Amino acid sequence: MTAERAKASATSSDSEAARKRGIPLPLDQRNFLALAELGRTPSGIADESCPVCWGDLTLGAMVVVEGCGHSACVDCMRDHVVTNVRSASIGNLVCMAEGCTAPLGHATVMDMLAGDEHADDREKYERFLASDADQAGACSGSSHCPGRH
Repeated sequence: MTAERAKASATSSDSEAARKRGIPLPLDQRNFLALAELGRTPSGIADESCPVCWGDLTLGAMVVVEGCGHSACVDCMRDHVVTNVRSASIGNLVCMAEGCTAPLGHATVMDMLAGDEHADDREKYERFLASDADQAGACSGSSHCPGRH
C-alpha cells in the first residue's frame, strides 16, 4: 500500500466517523474522500482541468461531485449554484460535466453559498428544501434533501 493510499484509508475512517455523527466535513476533506472512494488519489488530478473554464484543478480549489466523481473548480461551481438558486432552478443543481445529471449534495451547495454575500441565496435554497420536504413527505422523493446526502 502506498503512503498516499494509507493516508486516504486513515483519513477516510476518521472522516466517516465524523460524517456518521453529523459533523460536516470541510470541502477539501470531502474531495479527498470522494477521490478515495473512486480509487483516485489527489496526485492523480494533476492533469485534470475544470470542464467550464479549463483551469487547472487542485484539491483545495475544486469540487468533486460525490455522485459521479466529476470535478470543477470552486469558482465555476459557485457561479453554477448561485445562478440556479437565484433563478429558482434548484432542480438544475447537478454536475456540470457534459451529459451528467448527478445531483450536487447539500453540503456542496451550502459550501458554494458560504459567506455574507450569499446569505439571501442560502435562505432561498433552505426555503426550497423546506417546501420540497413538505411536498415530498419528509424528503422521501427529493434528490436535494439534505437528509439524503
